[in-house]
Amino acid sequence: MKARTTKRTLFTSVMALLLCFTMLLGTTFAWFTDTASSEGNKIVAGTLDVKLLMHNGNEYVDISESSAPIFGDEESIIAQNSNANTLWEPGKTQVAYLAIENAGNLDLKYDVYLTVTDSAKHLHKVMQYTITPDATAIDNPVDGWDADAALAVQTGSHMVSDNDVLLGARTTHYFALSLHMLKDAGNEYQAGDIVFDITVRATQAASEEDSFDNGYDGDATYPEFQALVIPPDTEAATPLNVNDVTVVVPAGSLGGNYKLEVANTALSTENGKTTAAFDISLTRDGYKARGEDFPVSIQIGTLLDVTEVKHNGVTITNFNYNPLT
Repeated sequence: MKARTTKRTLFTSVMALLLCFTMLLGTTFAWFTDTASSEGNKIVAGTLDVKLLMHNGNEYVDISESSAPIFGDEESIIAQNSNANTLWEPGKTQVAYLAIENAGNLDLKYDVYLTVTDSAKHLHKVMQYTITPDATAIDNPVDGWDADAALAVQTGSHMVSDNDVLLGARTTHYFALSLHMLKDAGNEYQAGDIVFDITVRATQAASEEDSFDNGYDGDATYPEFQALVIPPDTEAATPLNVNDVTVVVPAGSLGGNYKLEVANTALSTENGKTTAAFDISLTRDGYKARGEDFPVSIQIGTLLDVTEVKHNGVTITNFNYNPLT
Protein backbone atom coordinates (compact mmCIF):
# COMPACT_ATOMS: atom_id res chain seq x y z
CA MET A 1 0.00 0.00 0.00
CA LYS A 2 2.84 2.33 0.89
CA ALA A 3 4.73 1.45 -2.35
CA ARG A 4 1.68 2.18 -4.44
CA THR A 5 1.23 5.54 -2.66
CA THR A 6 4.89 6.41 -3.23
CA LYS A 7 4.61 5.57 -6.93
CA ARG A 8 1.50 7.74 -7.20
CA THR A 9 3.24 10.64 -5.47
CA LEU A 10 6.30 10.33 -7.70
CA PHE A 11 4.10 10.17 -10.78
CA THR A 12 2.24 13.29 -9.68
CA SER A 13 5.53 15.16 -9.09
CA VAL A 14 6.87 14.21 -12.53
CA MET A 15 3.64 15.31 -14.19
CA ALA A 16 3.74 18.62 -12.30
CA LEU A 17 7.35 19.19 -13.41
CA LEU A 18 6.46 18.46 -17.04
CA LEU A 19 3.56 20.86 -16.76
CA CYS A 20 5.91 23.59 -15.47
CA PHE A 21 8.27 23.01 -18.40
CA THR A 22 5.29 23.19 -20.76
CA MET A 23 4.14 26.48 -19.22
CA LEU A 24 7.71 27.84 -19.37
CA LEU A 25 8.04 27.02 -23.06
CA GLY A 26 5.00 29.18 -23.79
CA THR A 27 6.26 32.18 -21.77
CA THR A 28 8.56 35.16 -22.82
CA PHE A 29 10.68 37.28 -20.51
CA ALA A 30 9.66 41.02 -20.30
CA TRP A 31 12.35 43.80 -20.10
CA PHE A 32 11.78 47.53 -19.56
CA THR A 33 12.68 49.26 -22.88
CA ASP A 34 12.51 52.75 -24.43
CA THR A 35 13.72 54.56 -27.58
CA ALA A 36 15.14 58.05 -28.05
CA SER A 37 16.16 59.48 -31.45
CA SER A 38 17.25 62.82 -32.96
CA GLU A 39 15.94 63.16 -36.47
CA GLY A 40 16.43 65.67 -39.28
CA ASN A 41 19.93 66.76 -38.18
CA LYS A 42 21.69 69.17 -40.57
CA ILE A 43 25.17 70.61 -40.91
CA VAL A 44 24.69 74.20 -42.12
CA ALA A 45 27.58 76.27 -43.49
CA GLY A 46 27.59 79.97 -42.65
CA THR A 47 27.61 82.67 -45.30
CA LEU A 48 30.23 85.39 -45.79
CA ASP A 49 28.77 88.04 -48.07
CA VAL A 50 30.11 91.61 -48.29
CA LYS A 51 28.44 94.33 -50.36
CA LEU A 52 29.46 97.86 -51.36
CA LEU A 53 26.53 100.28 -51.17
CA MET A 54 26.07 103.86 -52.32
CA HIS A 55 23.37 106.43 -51.64
CA ASN A 56 21.61 107.31 -54.90
CA GLY A 57 19.79 110.38 -53.61
CA ASN A 58 16.93 108.39 -52.10
CA GLU A 59 18.42 105.25 -50.56
CA TYR A 60 21.52 103.07 -50.33
CA VAL A 61 21.77 100.65 -53.26
CA ASP A 62 24.13 97.76 -53.97
CA ILE A 63 26.89 98.71 -56.45
CA SER A 64 29.09 95.65 -55.83
CA GLU A 65 28.82 94.46 -59.43
CA SER A 66 28.20 97.82 -61.08
CA SER A 67 30.52 99.44 -63.61
CA ALA A 68 28.59 102.72 -63.55
CA PRO A 69 30.68 105.64 -62.28
CA ILE A 70 30.30 107.15 -58.83
CA PHE A 71 31.07 110.62 -60.20
CA GLY A 72 30.36 111.10 -63.84
CA ASP A 73 27.96 110.99 -66.73
CA GLU A 74 24.33 110.26 -67.40
CA GLU A 75 24.97 106.55 -66.83
CA SER A 76 25.90 107.20 -63.22
CA ILE A 77 24.13 105.01 -60.70
CA ILE A 78 23.49 108.11 -58.61
CA ALA A 79 21.96 110.13 -61.42
CA GLN A 80 19.35 111.49 -59.02
CA ASN A 81 21.80 113.73 -57.18
CA SER A 82 24.47 116.34 -57.90
CA ASN A 83 27.25 113.85 -58.60
CA ALA A 84 25.75 113.03 -61.99
CA ASN A 85 27.34 114.82 -64.96
CA THR A 86 30.20 116.02 -62.75
CA LEU A 87 32.52 118.35 -64.65
CA TRP A 88 35.51 119.27 -62.54
CA GLU A 89 36.90 122.76 -62.13
CA PRO A 90 39.39 124.27 -59.65
CA GLY A 91 38.06 124.36 -56.09
CA LYS A 92 35.20 121.95 -56.68
CA THR A 93 34.34 119.17 -54.15
CA GLN A 94 31.99 116.23 -54.65
CA VAL A 95 30.92 113.72 -51.98
CA ALA A 96 29.80 110.11 -52.47
CA TYR A 97 28.10 108.44 -49.52
CA LEU A 98 29.11 104.77 -49.38
CA ALA A 99 28.62 101.82 -47.06
CA ILE A 100 30.03 98.34 -46.54
CA GLU A 101 27.37 95.79 -45.60
CA ASN A 102 27.91 92.33 -44.14
CA ALA A 103 24.92 90.58 -45.68
CA GLY A 104 25.97 87.16 -44.39
CA ASN A 105 25.60 85.46 -41.02
CA LEU A 106 29.33 85.24 -40.22
CA ASP A 107 31.50 88.02 -38.81
CA LEU A 108 34.16 89.23 -41.25
CA LYS A 109 37.12 91.57 -41.48
CA TYR A 110 37.74 93.84 -44.45
CA ASP A 111 39.92 96.51 -45.99
CA VAL A 112 39.23 99.04 -48.77
CA TYR A 113 41.50 99.98 -51.68
CA LEU A 114 41.31 102.95 -54.04
CA THR A 115 42.96 102.16 -57.37
CA VAL A 116 43.66 104.79 -60.03
CA THR A 117 44.16 102.98 -63.33
CA ASP A 118 44.41 105.93 -65.70
CA SER A 119 44.92 109.70 -65.45
CA ALA A 120 44.66 111.63 -68.70
CA LYS A 121 46.66 114.86 -68.66
CA HIS A 122 47.93 113.90 -65.18
CA LEU A 123 44.69 115.14 -63.65
CA HIS A 124 45.42 113.13 -60.50
CA LYS A 125 48.18 115.59 -59.62
CA VAL A 126 45.63 118.28 -58.76
CA MET A 127 43.08 115.99 -57.10
CA GLN A 128 42.75 115.15 -53.39
CA TYR A 129 40.40 112.95 -51.39
CA THR A 130 39.23 112.34 -47.85
CA ILE A 131 37.50 109.41 -46.16
CA THR A 132 34.98 110.39 -43.47
CA PRO A 133 33.99 107.45 -41.20
CA ASP A 134 30.36 107.13 -40.05
CA ALA A 135 29.16 109.83 -42.47
CA THR A 136 25.69 109.18 -43.90
CA ALA A 137 23.72 111.00 -46.58
CA ILE A 138 20.77 112.01 -44.40
CA ASP A 139 21.55 111.82 -40.69
CA ASN A 140 25.26 112.68 -40.62
CA PRO A 141 26.40 114.36 -43.85
CA VAL A 142 29.85 115.81 -44.50
CA ASP A 143 29.77 119.52 -43.61
CA GLY A 144 32.58 120.73 -45.88
CA TRP A 145 35.95 120.05 -47.45
CA ASP A 146 38.55 119.14 -44.80
CA ALA A 147 41.85 120.26 -46.29
CA ASP A 148 43.79 119.20 -43.18
CA ALA A 149 42.74 115.56 -43.64
CA ALA A 150 43.17 115.53 -47.42
CA LEU A 151 45.34 112.96 -49.19
CA ALA A 152 46.77 113.20 -52.70
CA VAL A 153 45.22 111.05 -55.40
CA GLN A 154 47.96 108.77 -56.73
CA THR A 155 48.19 106.30 -59.56
CA GLY A 156 48.16 102.72 -58.41
CA SER A 157 46.39 100.94 -55.59
CA HIS A 158 46.29 102.27 -52.03
CA MET A 159 44.52 101.11 -48.89
CA VAL A 160 42.13 103.84 -47.73
CA SER A 161 40.72 102.05 -44.67
CA ASP A 162 42.22 100.70 -41.51
CA ASN A 163 43.62 97.21 -41.82
CA ASP A 164 41.42 94.27 -40.74
CA VAL A 165 38.27 96.21 -39.86
CA LEU A 166 35.82 93.94 -38.01
CA LEU A 167 32.26 93.89 -39.34
CA GLY A 168 29.70 91.78 -37.51
CA ALA A 169 27.05 89.67 -39.21
CA ARG A 170 24.09 91.63 -40.60
CA THR A 171 25.72 94.99 -39.81
CA THR A 172 26.83 97.95 -41.97
CA HIS A 173 29.63 100.52 -41.79
CA TYR A 174 28.99 103.91 -43.37
CA PHE A 175 31.53 106.40 -44.74
CA ALA A 176 31.89 109.21 -47.28
CA LEU A 177 34.42 109.60 -50.09
CA SER A 178 35.07 113.26 -50.94
CA LEU A 179 37.00 114.31 -54.04
CA HIS A 180 38.40 117.82 -54.46
CA MET A 181 40.18 119.69 -57.25
CA LEU A 182 42.86 122.10 -56.09
CA LYS A 183 42.17 125.79 -56.61
CA ASP A 184 45.53 126.36 -58.28
CA ALA A 185 44.94 123.77 -61.03
CA GLY A 186 46.00 125.41 -64.32
CA ASN A 187 44.68 125.28 -67.86
CA GLU A 188 46.89 122.29 -68.69
CA TYR A 189 44.42 120.06 -66.81
CA GLN A 190 41.39 121.00 -68.88
CA ALA A 191 39.64 118.00 -70.49
CA GLY A 192 41.61 115.61 -68.25
CA ASP A 193 39.99 112.65 -66.57
CA ILE A 194 40.71 109.94 -64.02
CA VAL A 195 39.60 106.30 -63.98
CA PHE A 196 39.53 104.70 -60.54
CA ASP A 197 38.12 101.62 -58.81
CA ILE A 198 37.03 100.97 -55.23
CA THR A 199 37.75 97.44 -54.04
CA VAL A 200 36.52 95.91 -50.76
CA ARG A 201 38.32 92.72 -49.69
CA ALA A 202 36.72 90.55 -47.00
CA THR A 203 37.64 87.35 -45.22
CA GLN A 204 36.74 85.38 -42.08
CA ALA A 205 37.27 87.07 -38.73
CA ALA A 206 38.46 85.31 -35.58
CA SER A 207 35.12 85.84 -33.90
CA GLU A 208 32.86 82.77 -33.82
CA GLU A 209 34.02 79.90 -31.61
CA ASP A 210 34.35 76.17 -32.15
CA SER A 211 34.66 73.60 -29.37
CA PHE A 212 38.03 75.02 -28.30
CA ASP A 213 38.32 78.76 -28.99
CA ASN A 214 37.79 81.46 -31.63
CA GLY A 215 41.24 81.23 -33.18
CA TYR A 216 40.63 78.59 -35.81
CA ASP A 217 40.27 81.15 -38.61
CA GLY A 218 42.87 83.59 -37.32
CA ASP A 219 45.07 82.95 -40.38
CA ALA A 220 42.30 83.56 -42.93
CA THR A 221 43.71 85.48 -45.91
CA TYR A 222 42.14 88.07 -48.18
CA PRO A 223 41.32 87.30 -51.80
CA GLU A 224 43.91 88.62 -54.22
CA PHE A 225 43.01 91.40 -56.58
CA GLN A 226 45.14 92.80 -59.35
CA ALA A 227 45.41 96.42 -60.43
CA LEU A 228 46.88 97.47 -63.74
CA VAL A 229 48.48 100.91 -63.94
CA ILE A 230 49.37 102.59 -67.23
CA PRO A 231 51.05 106.00 -66.90
CA PRO A 232 50.59 108.33 -69.86
CA ASP A 233 54.30 109.10 -70.19
CA THR A 234 57.60 108.99 -68.32
CA GLU A 235 58.72 112.62 -68.57
CA ALA A 236 59.08 112.47 -64.77
CA ALA A 237 59.78 109.56 -62.46
CA THR A 238 56.48 107.67 -62.37
CA PRO A 239 55.59 105.37 -59.44
CA LEU A 240 53.35 102.37 -60.10
CA ASN A 241 51.64 101.05 -56.97
CA VAL A 242 49.84 97.74 -56.53
CA ASN A 243 49.16 95.82 -53.31
CA ASP A 244 51.78 97.66 -51.23
CA VAL A 245 54.41 97.23 -53.95
CA THR A 246 55.86 100.30 -55.71
CA VAL A 247 57.95 100.23 -58.87
CA VAL A 248 59.36 103.56 -60.07
CA VAL A 249 59.70 104.09 -63.81
CA PRO A 250 62.61 106.58 -63.97
CA ALA A 251 62.37 109.85 -65.84
CA GLY A 252 63.46 109.52 -69.47
CA SER A 253 62.67 105.82 -69.67
CA LEU A 254 61.84 104.29 -73.01
CA GLY A 255 58.42 105.32 -74.26
CA GLY A 256 55.47 103.02 -73.96
CA ASN A 257 52.74 101.93 -71.59
CA TYR A 258 54.15 100.37 -68.42
CA LYS A 259 52.07 97.85 -66.54
CA LEU A 260 52.69 96.53 -63.02
CA GLU A 261 51.10 93.29 -61.86
CA VAL A 262 51.39 91.83 -58.36
CA ALA A 263 49.92 88.44 -57.46
CA ASN A 264 50.38 85.46 -55.17
CA THR A 265 51.54 87.51 -52.22
CA ALA A 266 51.61 85.35 -49.12
CA LEU A 267 53.22 84.97 -45.74
CA SER A 268 54.86 81.67 -44.88
CA THR A 269 57.20 80.24 -42.27
CA GLU A 270 60.49 78.82 -43.46
CA ASN A 271 63.14 77.43 -41.11
CA GLY A 272 61.60 79.32 -38.22
CA LYS A 273 61.67 82.66 -40.06
CA THR A 274 58.76 84.58 -41.48
CA THR A 275 59.23 85.35 -45.18
CA ALA A 276 57.14 87.49 -47.52
CA ALA A 277 56.90 86.30 -51.13
CA PHE A 278 55.80 88.60 -53.97
CA ASP A 279 55.16 87.67 -57.59
CA ILE A 280 55.91 90.94 -59.41
CA SER A 281 55.75 91.55 -63.15
CA LEU A 282 56.62 94.78 -64.99
CA THR A 283 55.88 95.01 -68.71
CA ARG A 284 56.11 97.71 -71.37
CA ASP A 285 53.66 97.51 -74.28
CA GLY A 286 52.91 93.91 -73.33
CA TYR A 287 56.54 92.74 -73.21
CA LYS A 288 58.79 92.19 -70.21
CA ALA A 289 60.50 95.45 -69.27
CA ARG A 290 64.26 95.06 -69.53
CA GLY A 291 67.42 97.05 -70.11
CA GLU A 292 66.71 99.58 -67.36
CA ASP A 293 66.86 99.72 -63.58
CA PHE A 294 63.48 100.10 -61.87
CA PRO A 295 63.62 100.83 -58.12
CA VAL A 296 61.22 98.61 -56.16
CA SER A 297 59.84 99.21 -52.67
CA ILE A 298 57.63 96.81 -50.73
CA GLN A 299 55.65 97.48 -47.56
CA ILE A 300 56.27 94.44 -45.36
CA GLY A 301 55.64 95.77 -41.86
CA THR A 302 57.60 97.49 -39.13
CA LEU A 303 60.14 96.37 -36.52
CA LEU A 304 61.18 93.27 -38.43
CA ASP A 305 64.58 91.64 -38.62
CA VAL A 306 65.27 91.71 -42.37
CA THR A 307 68.48 89.78 -43.01
CA GLU A 308 68.18 88.74 -46.65
CA VAL A 309 66.42 89.72 -49.86
CA LYS A 310 66.33 87.46 -52.92
CA HIS A 311 65.16 87.83 -56.50
CA ASN A 312 64.59 84.62 -58.46
CA GLY A 313 66.65 82.82 -55.84
CA VAL A 314 69.62 85.21 -56.14
CA THR A 315 70.59 87.22 -53.06
CA ILE A 316 70.36 90.99 -53.50
CA THR A 317 72.99 92.97 -51.62
CA ASN A 318 71.78 96.47 -52.50
CA PHE A 319 68.67 96.92 -50.37
CA ASN A 320 67.56 99.07 -47.46
CA TYR A 321 64.91 98.45 -44.82
CA ASN A 322 63.48 101.07 -42.48
CA PRO A 323 62.09 99.22 -39.43
CA LEU A 324 60.09 102.30 -38.35
CA THR A 325 58.11 102.70 -41.60
